[in-house]
Amino acid sequence: YAMHAYLVGKDLTTLEREIAVYTESFLQLKQEASLHLNHIYWQAILNLRGYTENGHRLLGDAYNEEVMLPIHQQAQARGIIFQVYIHKLILSYLFQKYAEAFENANLAEKYIDAVIGSMLVPLFHYYDSLARLAQFANVAPSEKRQILKRVATNQQKMKTWATHAPMNYLHKYYLVEAERARVLQQDGDAREWYDRAINLAQQHEYLNDEALAYELAGTFYFAKKHRQFAQLYLREAH
Repeated sequence: YAMHAYLVGKDLTTLEREIAVYTESFLQLKQEASLHLNHIYWQAILNLRGYTENGHRLLGDAYNEEVMLPIHQQAQARGIIFQVYIHKLILSYLFQKYAEAFENANLAEKYIDAVIGSMLVPLFHYYDSLARLAQFANVAPSEKRQILKRVATNQQKMKTWATHAPMNYLHKYYLVEAERARVLQQDGDAREWYDRAINLAQQHEYLNDEALAYELAGTFYFAKKHRQFAQLYLREAH
């Protein structure tokens, strides 16, 4: 419940209270694996709510990656390890630590076989594309080609998921398309795809993705020196 509520953009203040209640239940039932997962999501929420100094790392009152990750690795808990790295990928991206996001994407991919069939797989490909495109301007031409190839592969998968479940994945597909158009300087396409992503995320109540799409669009307009558009989109993101 915590995982899906978090991923579909439920209000974090409410969800944090619910996760705290579930933590007590896991402790009473001695369900250790579930407790660890619950704490990972709890810490991610605390980070997003501004309760930690390093928002891109899982270090806080609910979970400490420096302590727990070696324990998960020793136990060969591949599913939990993937959860750690995908959260680090998402948080690094959202807090604009793009080099770390890139690294965490590579680490998460090594464990993705442990979560096949879950909602986390499309989410990985979504943030993997966004993180790589965010790094596009800072890498060599040969690496730019690799990024575009990787994003194209991710988007083929996302398009399939968007065909079968547009309410969950079509806005994600369009947001990646917008970012790809941005790095390729296809400004007209970028503007169209940002707005499609925003409208679909709003329509299907993905508040987190709607905010991200507004933020990325605002950043795009700011870079193009369209200050009024940038202010409008960034205000909506907030």
